[in-house]
Amino acid sequence: MSNRLSALWLLLAVFAGYLASGPSVRADERPRRLPYLITRGETVTLVFAYGTRASGGSSVPCTITDESDSWVRCGSTDIIPSREQHWYDLTRVVEVVRQEK
Repeated sequence: MSNRLSALWLLLAVFAGYLASGPSVRADERPRRLPYLITRGETVTLVFAYGTRASGGSSVPCTITDESDSWVRCGSTDIIPSREQHWYDLTRVVEVVRQEK
């Protein structure tokens, strides 16, 4: 009789441990390339690595309108926006400078 109770207690302990373990932890699948304090609608200056856009270093003023993986779209925040889109690769950006409002 004690062997049957021991097996039952063992199964209950395993089941209780499974329930107490909680959900598994997962990392964020899409790493964010921009600093966390910078969001859509903010005006920043993107400073590119030497030789990635032209023969020397360069910087671009940008009002962030969208973000996708390692790319950021710069555009205007006008009520009637232009159809022109500028996407920049953030893997080539060495510094993001926030513009003061």
